[in-house]
Amino acid sequence: MVRYRQHTIKDSDEPWKIYFKGWNNHVLDKKTARNFDKTEKLLGKRVADYCKEHNISSMWSDKTSEKKKVTYPWQNK
Repeated sequence: MVRYRQHTIKDSDEPWKIYFKGWNNHVLDKKTARNFDKTEKLLGKRVADYCKEHNISSMWSDKTSEKKKVTYPWQNK
């Protein structure tokens, strides 16, 4: 089980979005990943570094209906 640090979210972009929604692999859409600071604060440096290296963004929501079980980005290959 992956745990994240929800209490530190107030210091991040979009602090109202507290529910993990999934991963966005930007290799597919040719965009640039962002929000690495939020990813690191909530999921740790190892996860943020992996996201930077592989152009992946974590996605967060303010709706409980969109909440998903937190996974690691390398589990979604």
